[in-house]
Amino acid sequence: MAFSAPAFAAPIVLTPGTSDSFSWSGGIGPINSPADGYQITVGGGGAIIDVVDCCIIGDRFEITFDDGTSPFTIPTSAIQAGDDGVSSGAFTIEQALADSRLSKAAVSLSTGTWDIDIEVVDLASGSTRGSKGGRQTSFWADVDTAPRAHMQKAFTQRRQQIVGDCHQLRLDVDHYNDLRPDEEPIQLILDFTEDVEELLTAEGVEDAA
Repeated sequence: MAFSAPAFAAPIVLTPGTSDSFSWSGGIGPINSPADGYQITVGGGGAIIDVVDCCIIGDRFEITFDDGTSPFTIPTSAIQAGDDGVSSGAFTIEQALADSRLSKAAVSLSTGTWDIDIEVVDLASGSTRGSKGGRQTSFWADVDTAPRAHMQKAFTQRRQQIVGDCHQLRLDVDHYNDLRPDEEPIQLILDFTEDVEELLTAEGVEDAA
C-alpha cells in the first residue's frame, strides 16, 4: 500500500492506493518539502517502505528511520555512471520501481511510530533541485502487493535489525555480569521460538499445543 504525507511531519496511517512526492532545492542536503520529514504509524504486521528516484537518473538519498529506540539509516542504491543525467522515461511509481537504473531502497518497518528524514547525497548531472513539477521523487509503502524480491530483502533487513539488538543486549548483560563477579549472573535467553509461539497462540493465529 502506498501513502500520502502532509507538508509537515504528522502520523500517517498507511492506506492502499496513495503516494507522495518530496522535493528539494539548493543541492545536496536535507529535503525542503516536507521540511520536517515524515512520521509513520505502522500497524500489526509491519510495512514495506520504498523510496525511489524518478524521471532523471542520478539522484541518491539517505533515509533515516527512528522509532525512538533503534534508529538506522539506509542509502538508496548506486547508479551506473553512464546513466547519470539521462531521462529514464519512468513517470509513475510503478515504472520507477521497475527501472533498475533509478536509485531506490526498500525497507521493512516493524510495528510502531517511525520518524523518517530524507537527505539528498548525490544529484543527477547538471541538476541542483527536484520537485513535483520536474523530477518527481516518490516515497511509497507496500504491504500487500510488494514483489517477492522486495519482501525478501526487506524481511532480511528487519531480521538483521533484530540480530543487532540481540547482539547489543548480550554485550550489555555480559558487561553487567562481569562487573559483579560475586553475584549470581543474569541469564539471557536469545532463543525466541517459544515466545513467538505463545504470542501467536494468544492472538489465535496458532492453536495451543
